[in-house]
Amino acid sequence: MNSFTDIESLIKKAQYFQAHNLCLDLLSEDNENLKLKQLYVLTLARLGATEKALSYLEPIYNQHNQDEETSGLMGRIYKDLWKKNNDAKYAKLSRDIYLKNFRKDNKYYTGINAATMSLLVGDSLLAIELAKKIILSLDEVANDYWALATLGEAYLITDDISSSIQNYKKAFQLAGTNYGDVNSSYQQLLLILSAMKRDIPNELLEMLKPPRILVFSGHMIDHPERKIPRFPYYIESEVREKIKEALEELDAKIGYTSVACGADILFIEEMIKRNAEVNVFLPFTKEDFITTSISFAGEEWTARFEKCLVSSNVKFVTEEPYLGDDHLFSFTGNLLIGLGILRARMMASIPTFLGVLDMSDISSRLKAGSSDMLHLWPFKNSQRIIDISSIPKTNPTNLPKPEVSRTKASFSKAPYQMQRVVKCILFADIVGFSKMNEEQTPYFMYELLHMISENICKLDKQPEVINTWGDAIFAVYESASDMMNFATVVNQIILNTDWLLKKLPENTSIRIALHTGPIYLGVDPITKKPNAYGSHINRAARMEPVTLPGYIYASEQFAATLIVETGDEYNYNYVGIIDLPKNFGKQEMYSLQRKENQK
Repeated sequence: MNSFTDIESLIKKAQYFQAHNLCLDLLSEDNENLKLKQLYVLTLARLGATEKALSYLEPIYNQHNQDEETSGLMGRIYKDLWKKNNDAKYAKLSRDIYLKNFRKDNKYYTGINAATMSLLVGDSLLAIELAKKIILSLDEVANDYWALATLGEAYLITDDISSSIQNYKKAFQLAGTNYGDVNSSYQQLLLILSAMKRDIPNELLEMLKPPRILVFSGHMIDHPERKIPRFPYYIESEVREKIKEALEELDAKIGYTSVACGADILFIEEMIKRNAEVNVFLPFTKEDFITTSISFAGEEWTARFEKCLVSSNVKFVTEEPYLGDDHLFSFTGNLLIGLGILRARMMASIPTFLGVLDMSDISSRLKAGSSDMLHLWPFKNSQRIIDISSIPKTNPTNLPKPEVSRTKASFSKAPYQMQRVVKCILFADIVGFSKMNEEQTPYFMYELLHMISENICKLDKQPEVINTWGDAIFAVYESASDMMNFATVVNQIILNTDWLLKKLPENTSIRIALHTGPIYLGVDPITKKPNAYGSHINRAARMEPVTLPGYIYASEQFAATLIVETGDEYNYNYVGIIDLPKNFGKQEMYSLQRKENQK
């Protein structure tokens, strides 16, 4: 069945939603196919729907507990639940399943998991016994990352640190820039050492430490009309050298930045020389960005800008024009900070802010600038500033002035004095509404919607815009934290209510999608009530149909905004890239959950 290959390919690309939906389509045609059921469970696990994966898998495991793949999935789900809830019973259930499967098939994957989970449940003697068996079975390992990493773990469990380091070294040489595999090994290493109550050996720590993630921002080259020099063109080589030195000392591997002329482009160029991963964000259309932030410095910078884009991962904060909305720059800065934090969290590390700033000018901090990002940066012990105020601002006589544009840029603006504002957007939809019986409609209106309304009214902050269309709820908030409070209340009402008592279907559920982006706010000329419009409203609406019922999903823009606002208050489970309906492009998504309200 070629569709299995399609599903597996989607999973490898982290396109978990598409894989999940394809599984559902195929299961509607063949509900007895074990392989298809296994892939469906895997997509649920990757989407963060651990409890749903467990309830679906349990009856399958009871029937097929001799099957290696089914057993491996069951062990993985229990392990995920242990990590999520810190409940020892899940650790033991996970260990027992891995152990049973290893004793039957002698596969190193289940064996090393059985050994690690044995350590975690306090059975160190069994853990060492299993680790020794794994070492014997993998005595002659060729160029295979996971086999070598498994040997590293097994030797560590037996307390043979030298052999452990030797095998980890071989594994990481094969891994190269595959940071996902290395991070997985790092997480497993932390579990083992925590159970052994040992610190990480320095040599292992150096090899296994997560890649350094930098969030970068710096001043642009001075505009021709700037009166007092801050970053004149003739200090470019000195700034480049300082950036190069900082990247070397920090051992930079991953960067998040914009790509304006001056410091941003110098940073990207030096990162590319290091073969590092560079993630570039443009606040609006490429043409408008060139006009606002590149072309005034001359054609050479425009050419360098284009080269940077070719060698970077490029995303648009919004794919619409600038329209004179300067707050799109500050929104981009917030996203860079948030996305850097989210990426570092995946790797159990803390990102570093690297800035090129004139610190003598810091008191005149403007919102949307590099100094504003420094002000917002939450990790004050993880930042490095290249202060260009100390660089002499005298022009060497042998350095000619480049040809620059002095033409003032002009942009069309929105009519009727309307302005876009960055807001948080929710779309929610009651699952199964279209299949309700006619006699259930009054109960839907006066039980379900009334209950939601009552609880929303109790919130400290009310939405700026709220509307319903049939079974859909639409809301707009200024703050991401207020929006999450709203979404959590709505979701918990649906999850915790016995709908049979309310004369509604027992499986009544809700899909919730959250997004952040620039929108137009105004008063609807027909209803005379506040309303919101714009392409990002449409994007949020396209996200909602492809989310899982009972969970709160968010775009990376919303997730980044929320983590900057709230810090460590929520769990962020990366669930992949989705293709939005109606050719609305792609969207990276997270599943969000307040830590104290875990299921």
